[in-house]
Amino acid sequence: MTARYAEKLGVAAILTLPELYYRPNKVEELVDYVKQVAEAAPNTPILYYHHPKKSFVQLPMPEFVTAATKRIPNFKGIKFTSSNLSEAYSTLRNLKADQDLILASPTVLAGAAILGFKSATAGSFNLFPTQCRDIMSAVAMKHILIARSIQEKVTRAVDAIGQEGRIPKLKAVMKIVSGLDMGPPRLPMKPASKEDVHELEKLFQELGFLN
Repeated sequence: MTARYAEKLGVAAILTLPELYYRPNKVEELVDYVKQVAEAAPNTPILYYHHPKKSFVQLPMPEFVTAATKRIPNFKGIKFTSSNLSEAYSTLRNLKADQDLILASPTVLAGAAILGFKSATAGSFNLFPTQCRDIMSAVAMKHILIARSIQEKVTRAVDAIGQEGRIPKLKAVMKIVSGLDMGPPRLPMKPASKEDVHELEKLFQELGFLN
């Protein structure tokens, strides 16, 4: 099993998706699956990767983390890829002090910071890392209007990338902001059109992300 091999390599933690072919339909089934992964690497922290739009596993995460904590000694939290901030906050409140929720939704970053979230990550953070850091810093200093202003820019950028053709656009924008060519997207996806790339570059310039 991959988890057992990862532990032998000395990885810091393991992030596991749910079973994607025979998907769990109950919280207990999801806990059973994550427990099996955790038992293969008993000395390594295990986190669950909640990404309902991609995995199609849409179970209540507050209930899941509570059950997983009781049954899995090395369960240490969750990567939460959803903009459902209400559920994310309820999930965070159900975690123990040595566990964490890593938020992976840049469009709710300011609100999450106000609610006390400390950890966040997302592929799109690579496009505007400074702005995401500044949102967290502004909230920490109680500069809420500043955080809100930056959040608006980040949200406009994320909305422009959208869900339709997201990966090709992410790759195109990465080249715009960093100069790094990330290569073509995997088939069956196609590279972003010249028109889309032009509009994205224009928007990122307008938002001040290319300065």
